[in-house]
Amino acid sequence: MKCPKCQGTITERSGQCPHCGLMFAKEAFEKISLYFDVKEQLSYLNTLKSYLDTSLNTLSGSLSRLEALVTDSLKTKASDTTGESAAKSPEARPDSEPVTEFEDKLPTEFYPHKDKPEHSTVEAPSIQPSGIGDGEFRFGQKWLLIIGIITMVFAVGYFLKYSFTKGWVGPAGRIGLSYFWGMAFLGLGEWFRKKEFRSFGLSLAGGGIAVLYFSTFAGFQLYHLIPMWLSFAIMVLITVFSCVLAVVYDAKWLAALGTLGGFLTPLFLSTGHNEQVALMSYMTILNLGILALATRKSWRVLESLGFVFTWILFASWYAVYYKTAAFWPSLIFLLVFFLIYAILPVAATLYRKETRSLGSMWFAAPNALMAFGFAFGLVADRYSTPYVAIVTVFIAVVFLTLSSWLSEHESVDGPAFWYLIANAVFFLVLTVPILFSSNWITIFWALEAALLIWLGLKVERKWMTITGIVLVFLVTGKFFLYDYPAVFRLGRKWSYFKDPYTQGLLERLLTSAVLIGSIYWAGRKLRATAGATWNKVGALFSWVFGGTLFLILTIETASFFYQYAPGARFASISVLWAIFASILMIQGFREQSSTMRKTAIGIFLVTLFKVFFMDISHFSTPYRILSFMVLGLLLIGSSWLYHRFREKLPEEDTSSTGAPDETA
Repeated sequence: MKCPKCQGTITERSGQCPHCGLMFAKEAFEKISLYFDVKEQLSYLNTLKSYLDTSLNTLSGSLSRLEALVTDSLKTKASDTTGESAAKSPEARPDSEPVTEFEDKLPTEFYPHKDKPEHSTVEAPSIQPSGIGDGEFRFGQKWLLIIGIITMVFAVGYFLKYSFTKGWVGPAGRIGLSYFWGMAFLGLGEWFRKKEFRSFGLSLAGGGIAVLYFSTFAGFQLYHLIPMWLSFAIMVLITVFSCVLAVVYDAKWLAALGTLGGFLTPLFLSTGHNEQVALMSYMTILNLGILALATRKSWRVLESLGFVFTWILFASWYAVYYKTAAFWPSLIFLLVFFLIYAILPVAATLYRKETRSLGSMWFAAPNALMAFGFAFGLVADRYSTPYVAIVTVFIAVVFLTLSSWLSEHESVDGPAFWYLIANAVFFLVLTVPILFSSNWITIFWALEAALLIWLGLKVERKWMTITGIVLVFLVTGKFFLYDYPAVFRLGRKWSYFKDPYTQGLLERLLTSAVLIGSIYWAGRKLRATAGATWNKVGALFSWVFGGTLFLILTIETASFFYQYAPGARFASISVLWAIFASILMIQGFREQSSTMRKTAIGIFLVTLFKVFFMDISHFSTPYRILSFMVLGLLLIGSSWLYHRFREKLPEEDTSSTGAPDETA
């Protein structure tokens, strides 16, 4: 059985969820109790069935042994005379008398003439038929009431419109009647609540609040009887009244209705003029009220309503009214809204000393992204893009501070803590491309990727390690596909730079060294971790390290000789590949890695194909001699390694190569 709120398993009869503290209604608790009663009876019956099976097996074995004894006894007595046998044999039992020698060894519950133990009586729970389906009952109680209240609100609206058309009642009378209907709904709701029809009464009260909102809107917007400042004040009072009523009655839907009405008030009372400070001050006060209510009462529906409508109103105002002159008020209110909805889930946790689930903090990331998006537009338009980094650092610091507060209340193993850390890391990563440019982004991201992998392995957070791994592949792809061609102006054939070779050389070498070093260091940490999965990823990083180094050396060598010794360009690449293969071969023997040695042989073969079938026409005689000589010497040296260390290789590496060379 699962809790409908947190999906935690309910393992005992209780009036609230042991995980999230959700209080169950009386009807739900009765059903939970009945469920555990049936479960206990079923467990008892299963135990009884197991006992019966064991007893039947024992009886069957006893019966077989008894049959064998009787058969042997009959065979022994068959040789005696009938008279002697009859004189010495015991008096036979009547056929109607059951054999009872073994009854004392059996449980008494199987014989009706024996006294049964008290615990053998199993009382099945009595289940009273409801007489009406749950779906029908729920629809009749809840949905008919909701539909009826909505219908009544429409009825009030149509009455106002119709009375205006017919001229029955003046505008002031119509507004007065609508206020009367709203107060009547509130009074009836209170009366029914006191008569122990709590849900019915609270629903009527909610309908009354809706009618009061509508009446105020009509008095200002439709009939212009109530001035703007007074109608605004009345709606604020209605919002405060509904929230106070919700706290007194402990009814979150009244608070939700008041919150919804509070956010719709600026839309209802809009005059078409830009009143930024008044509007956003009102939104700030409303959001602070939501912060207080949601912190005290754990009404998360208020958090969702407040978050959604706050950003809808801000976006609507921004799209219509924003001008550069309103930069500072806009940025300040923007950060205030972000802070309220960033603090809200942590404040609720610290106040009630409870652990927030990850799902209950869903709006933390969207809230930060909304704030960042608007801040980017504001700051980049007023100043320049690098200044947006101040906002991203601010957001990251907020998340780090909140995670620090949260760690003082609950263990760092809590999902909410790591969710906040993930948001902080994301905005720190985002700061780099905003603050820096070109290859410096690659440097910082490479270092950050290695740091994430190390930290994730150290604190045993899989998602953090995976994030670092993904970032390694992204930054490696960025270096080759963007930095080389766009930043360092590498040509299309990847064999020369459009600018002089020395231009940007230090930046290229630094970026290459940081990238290669980060990949190598992260791979070592992964291979040193206890765990087959991370070891495999570490082995993959070794290949990424080797491939990255190979490509960088090839590009730099080809570009250098392209500018300073064009005739030796092809020979230099072949020599480089042969040297790289030789180093890889030596490393393969040192680490006893068959894969490294086979890869080295593959590079040798590719180099031979390149020299003999592609490059020979481009070589001048001196370079041709040098290329063939170096390649030949390296191949001979590699062959000597196989002879020299033949007997030291593992058996699985040498089993397929035959016996050692006698002349070696």
